[in-house]
Amino acid sequence: MRVIKYSAMVAVAVVLVLTIAILAMLALSPATLARPVLAYYLSAAGFELVEFSGVTLSRDHSRIQQLTIANNSVKLGATDTTLSYALSELFAGQLRGIDVEHLLVEIAPEQAATATTTTEDPVELNTQISNTLRTINNLPLQNFHIGAIDVRSENTNLDIALQANTQPLRVAGSIESSEFIGLLIQLDMAADEDGIIQGEVNALLRNQPALQSTLTITPVANALHVQSSSQFNPAPILDFVKAANDPAIIEIDTDTITLTLDFIGADLLESPAITSFTALLDSPTHRLHVKHTDNTSAQEMNLQLPLEIAGELTSLEQGLTLAIEDVVAALTYADPATQMQGDLNLDKIALACSTTLACNADAGIVFQLEKYAADGLSVENVTLRSNLSASSDESGFILATPELEIDNSEGVLTHSESDTSFRFHSTISDVNLLCSPAFSCQGDGLIQFDANDISNPSIKVEHAQLQGPYTWSYVESQLEFAMSTLAADIPDIQMADYEMGLAATFTNATVQLGEETRASFSVASDRITTGLADIIIRNPSFSADVEYANDNVSGALRIAIANQLQAQANGEFNLATQAGTLNWEIAPYFFSSITPLSALVTQSIIKTDIVAGSIAGSGNLTLGTDADGNWQAAGPANIQLNELAGFVEDVFYVGLTSEIKTVVADNWSLKSAELLTARIATLDVGLPLTDIRWDYNFDSADQSVAVKNLAIYTLGGEITMADFDYALANPNTKLTVVITNLDLHTIVELAQYPGLNVQGTISGYLPLTLTGKTVTVEKGLIGALQPGGTIRYASGTPADTGNSTMDLVNEALANYHYQIMNTYVYYNDNGDLRLEVQLQGNNPDLYNGQVVNLNVNIADNIPTLLRSLQAGRTISDALEKRLQSQGQNGTQ
Repeated sequence: MRVIKYSAMVAVAVVLVLTIAILAMLALSPATLARPVLAYYLSAAGFELVEFSGVTLSRDHSRIQQLTIANNSVKLGATDTTLSYALSELFAGQLRGIDVEHLLVEIAPEQAATATTTTEDPVELNTQISNTLRTINNLPLQNFHIGAIDVRSENTNLDIALQANTQPLRVAGSIESSEFIGLLIQLDMAADEDGIIQGEVNALLRNQPALQSTLTITPVANALHVQSSSQFNPAPILDFVKAANDPAIIEIDTDTITLTLDFIGADLLESPAITSFTALLDSPTHRLHVKHTDNTSAQEMNLQLPLEIAGELTSLEQGLTLAIEDVVAALTYADPATQMQGDLNLDKIALACSTTLACNADAGIVFQLEKYAADGLSVENVTLRSNLSASSDESGFILATPELEIDNSEGVLTHSESDTSFRFHSTISDVNLLCSPAFSCQGDGLIQFDANDISNPSIKVEHAQLQGPYTWSYVESQLEFAMSTLAADIPDIQMADYEMGLAATFTNATVQLGEETRASFSVASDRITTGLADIIIRNPSFSADVEYANDNVSGALRIAIANQLQAQANGEFNLATQAGTLNWEIAPYFFSSITPLSALVTQSIIKTDIVAGSIAGSGNLTLGTDADGNWQAAGPANIQLNELAGFVEDVFYVGLTSEIKTVVADNWSLKSAELLTARIATLDVGLPLTDIRWDYNFDSADQSVAVKNLAIYTLGGEITMADFDYALANPNTKLTVVITNLDLHTIVELAQYPGLNVQGTISGYLPLTLTGKTVTVEKGLIGALQPGGTIRYASGTPADTGNSTMDLVNEALANYHYQIMNTYVYYNDNGDLRLEVQLQGNNPDLYNGQVVNLNVNIADNIPTLLRSLQAGRTISDALEKRLQSQGQNGTQ
């Protein structure tokens, strides 16, 4: 018994000692016992107790000077935390309040919270929220106050003051940010016993109300119905923005902007979703006009209000549905170089996503560009219309539209530097675009371009059409556009008094943009019409290949007429240096009776043809621009005429030969590179002219030609002409024709005067005046050469005519021997020739050879005379005989 009593006494003593020790510890150091208990519960919640100090206990409150806990994402430090209570309430499990003077929240960088899942059966959301709010209302806590919350992260610091009350629940406070000094957000929300939360959220900028928002949250059938009405006051917002970014000036012409938001969020605990969503933007003026101006530009935007957006947003893993009925916006942009004004209308926009990567969208777009001006380009009233559909999934993105239409047929597009205006209508049909998740895209479609009118002072094009399929791709930052065929039909091209039409086909056209820019295409046409009634080119055709790379353009052009005359050109030009070269060549073409000039070109302006000989040409040009940006060219350009034969009107020629060596000079003018020579074997103007030779040079800049050493052999003698210059700018040219040793017998025989036989030779000069296309002679002098000659004229007239003078002349000319024959020549611009002939001689058979002086006037019209000399033969017959004659002479 003593042992038992002793043991009991010892146990009681130990308990007493421990009790005394515990009470002593609580009195002297309350944290000693609280720290391990608190650390245990924090560790179970995933937190570490970093600091727990300054704990004091009293009858009605407890105070913790510093409490710091942390995990991987956040560090929380509470300073001067006070728990207030009454002992009777505390023993009943109630706490009057918690007051935290300062709470420091430090968010660790780049840390993501780990998602948690639950396998418990879901409870309707409205029930959960109602129960939660009811529990909060019934918490044994009447008041919760935080004097200041300092939230720190890599980007900003937030200062938050929060006052929370329970029974019923009410949260009020304010938020300020060190990043946006002057911005204050005020919060005041309260919940009733049914779980309905109502309140206000306001934002002040420099103590001016900028946002006033009312909010109501109602739990309904496992969802939350959120209704919000917000009013934005632009003035303080703009003042705040201007102060933050002084160069930018933004103006809004409405006093208030309202945003009404109504949505229902469901399954917020497990699979958050918005089952219905409506946002309505409006203002008292029913428009939103925003004007922005900075140092270089000004932009304006008018958005027609109200604007309503409706849709559904399920969980991020399931999908989204969005619809906008109508969006009408007016856009204006201006800077010193650019002005733009237009209207945008988006009609019936719909978006539906089954998952984050599986979406479908549709929209109708009409953009009316009322005005655009930049870099010499001016646009008025251009309309773009399209209906778009898009879809996306894990394999990529697809965009399609049945037709994209661009139309300015009621407007105008003008390029001021070339004074060119455009009116057109363009459609891009069957547009299909496919992009992979790696943003590798490809697409195709059909282009239809109709140019109603393209014109400038030099050219006018009407009703031009372009049509063809295209493909494009974008892979590894390289964009490639390709067209296998593009048909171009330009039926009406007007250049001054010249008209033509063209139908061409472009093939293998490609454009590559990226690290290296390249482009190439081929074009060909065998349907070219001149549109001129007077000139017809027989079956003209051309083909060309063009390439572009690294600012260098190169190409080759081939031209054919009637599949016979062939010409080609090739060249290259560097856009950076504005310099290049061009080489061209006309392959030798041989004229014949089967391949005359008329087989290539027929015209009704003048009767002409070439039936023999050949022509060829070549040139090499250097291209560039001068200091004023005008195109210039320099280099040789040569044409070879070899033994050409043909006719012009009633004049035919044989053996025209000349090598025309020229150089291209300033402003694309042509001038002879040296003194050129030319020869015509025969020129028949009714009077046969043979072996015509001359030297010449010319300059197209002043439209002048200089002729030297002209010599013509005819009528047994020679005609030469003094060197002369002729210019279209001054067509009055005087020159002298020298006649040497012409045979009178040949002349009279050619003139076919019946009964007249003249022997002798003459020489002289004719002072010619060229005025435009007319020739006049004023008092030319032609005289007979010694020892004179004879005239025998059998007129068939009786000796006695009753006119003694006429009888004397007839008798004298029956056998007249002249020693002197002087003839004065007059020729006017009508072609009338008057010869005043003075004869001195005698008739041996009359008056014993007495000297008889005669004055004879002869008048005739030279064009008529020449035509009469050619009467009875055709040009082609005469030319054929002459060619045959020369051929025989050449073979002897």
